[in-house]
Amino acid sequence: MNRKQMLGVLLALIALGMAGCQPEEPDAAPYYPEEFWGEWQGIGKLPYWTYSGSDPVVYITSNDIVIGKKNYGQNFSYTLEKVSKRVVKLKLLDEYSGYHTESTFYLFPLRTASASFTGNVVSLKPDTSSSFAASRAASGLGGIQITITNLNDAAQTYNVTTDQNGAFTTADTIPDEQYIINAGGHPVEVTSPADGGNVGTVTVTDGLNFKTSVSTANTDYGLRDHKDLYVGKPFNASLKVKNVGTQTAKAATYKITLDNGLALNSDSIDPLIGILGSIEPDKTGYIFLDLTCTSIEGESSFKKIYIEITDPINKKTWTDSVSVFFYASMLTLEARAQSEIVINIITPRNETYTFHNYTFGYGSRNFPRMTGDYIIAVIPTWEQPIYKLYFNSNTSTSESEFNKEAANFLDTGNYEPNDTEDTAVLITGDIMSYLHTGDIDYYKFRVE
Repeated sequence: MNRKQMLGVLLALIALGMAGCQPEEPDAAPYYPEEFWGEWQGIGKLPYWTYSGSDPVVYITSNDIVIGKKNYGQNFSYTLEKVSKRVVKLKLLDEYSGYHTESTFYLFPLRTASASFTGNVVSLKPDTSSSFAASRAASGLGGIQITITNLNDAAQTYNVTTDQNGAFTTADTIPDEQYIINAGGHPVEVTSPADGGNVGTVTVTDGLNFKTSVSTANTDYGLRDHKDLYVGKPFNASLKVKNVGTQTAKAATYKITLDNGLALNSDSIDPLIGILGSIEPDKTGYIFLDLTCTSIEGESSFKKIYIEITDPINKKTWTDSVSVFFYASMLTLEARAQSEIVINIITPRNETYTFHNYTFGYGSRNFPRMTGDYIIAVIPTWEQPIYKLYFNSNTSTSESEFNKEAANFLDTGNYEPNDTEDTAVLITGDIMSYLHTGDIDYYKFRVE
């Protein structure tokens, strides 16, 4: 090797060494704190080119923001600010069009990471005898650590330890999300219930295994716009029995027991027993129930549907349950205004109910009745309207009556300052007020 070649090798080695000493590039992905995780009702308008319209639902994970079921990636830059306990301000800088347009959303909670659920972990071994009775004796796995991970966001992973009976409780979860519960290397997918609910039994077993979940739909026309279930209102429950194991079910059967206060709407055919048949791994069998909750204790409560699944050929029997949440009664809020407004109602359970006064300046919304403080946010769309709110009114003001009342209304500063959740004014009944430019009016309504 000549002198020139040696110099080249030396320079190459020096350059390589310097490159190795360079600091690593920081991760470009943003990180959003846990207080923002979940689904929010957004109030605001995106730039016209997104075609997403107004008031989209916003979903936030640890490193992503999805607006109206669309991910705009690097087209937007985002800033999040928690302006009060339950309201977030989201600012979007539009980098796509070249005009650097800034849009502002106010976010109200729908399903946020502030819930918890319980469950139970058991071990089940198949019976090798002819009777297979021993397969019914599932035992709780106490004192083991399980991992619970949100399928939408791996950063939302929690480790909890079961008690001596195999029971566990997890916090900071998002209702109606898919989670993987991993117990001893046996991952099982569950759907998280409403806050305080139970995901049933997570069975640890080799080969064939099942996990049951439920989806519900209110069959009453007046409640079709929301999933809430009420005492005395018929509903459909779809039980999903998923094979979460590695072996095909041969001839599975089921038997269902209803909690006290749950009743079938028809007794012509008994849907509480039946055949699921053969179910391959990762496939699902369905059981459809037409039910009514006839009674609960208190203003809200969970009811359970218990299910026993047996595969006599594989000599295994599973027991599981699903939780369904009910309210005893509802409230109604109505609104009239001179132009379109948006009303957000945040319940004591931190769930938002939204409605507009579209038709002839009128709108209304049913929402659950529960003890505690409700927050009502009244938001203008374009103009500066006079508006009126009515609570549970059977004789709300007609359009012409409202117009006459509004024509004589001059108290444009009443209830101010009430521009944030923290300065919300306590009201006890119907009110009339005014929205000035850039205004959001907040009110507190108390149920005792």
